[in-house]
Amino acid sequence: MTTDEKIDLLTKIVSQHHDDIAELATTARSHERQFLSVLDSLRSLERTAVAHQAEIEKLHDEIRDLTRQWQAYINTLPRA
Repeated sequence: MTTDEKIDLLTKIVSQHHDDIAELATTARSHERQFLSVLDSLRSLERTAVAHQAEIEKLHDEIRDLTRQWQAYINTLPRA
């Protein structure tokens, strides 16, 4: 098979499958959009998780402080 015949054969194959290739490209773009949307959602969830972690740490500090205050108060009560 000559080079020209090979090129003709490849051209026919590509022409026959042009619609399939276009459909695959469309599907790939759609999946990319879905992926980017999910990625945005994950980034948003990460920001929320970081904010919640900061709130939890603040609450832990407040609980420790309150526990110390109550222990100090209990220590001032008369013992039976």
